[in-house]
Amino acid sequence: MGENGESAQKYRRYIWTENGRTLYEEWWRQNYEEDQKEAEAAWDALSRLSDTTWWEWKDGSRCMHWKWPRFYQSTICDGLEGRFKYTPKAWTQPQRAGQNPKAHGLMKIKLQLVRAKRYITKGFVKSLTSFFGVDKGLFDIRMVYDGTKSGLNDSLWVPEFPLPTVDTMLRAIT
Repeated sequence: MGENGESAQKYRRYIWTENGRTLYEEWWRQNYEEDQKEAEAAWDALSRLSDTTWWEWKDGSRCMHWKWPRFYQSTICDGLEGRFKYTPKAWTQPQRAGQNPKAHGLMKIKLQLVRAKRYITKGFVKSLTSFFGVDKGLFDIRMVYDGTKSGLNDSLWVPEFPLPTVDTMLRAIT
């Protein structure tokens, strides 16, 4: 009851139609889920950004999707899907040890850094990727992740490749 004894029903501005509330709730849920996903991505990007130095992304990096053109923001936020010419075979061969104990230890450290940055996380694994270390100076290595052994490189389809190939050279001539 209001101050003058009138019912609150009298002051209602909107009364749902038969189907209106259901449609609104469905719309709200879809938009809330999308907004929630965007907010989580932004939080992840900002939390990673907050743990950087001038030289290093200690917690890894993630695209700041809101800085991209609006038409491309959701693509950047969600990530690009891999495109395949065919489904690659599962590669389950165990990783070989490094060339020597020192190289093996350095590879282990490099992998731990990648895991610490959350680029590789725990979970179900369908296929493995082989890798090896290449000397970088006298006391360090650079990791090379090899998608050729598993057949991953051959199965991937990339819509744009900025470096000229024989095909693009022939297009330029004709």
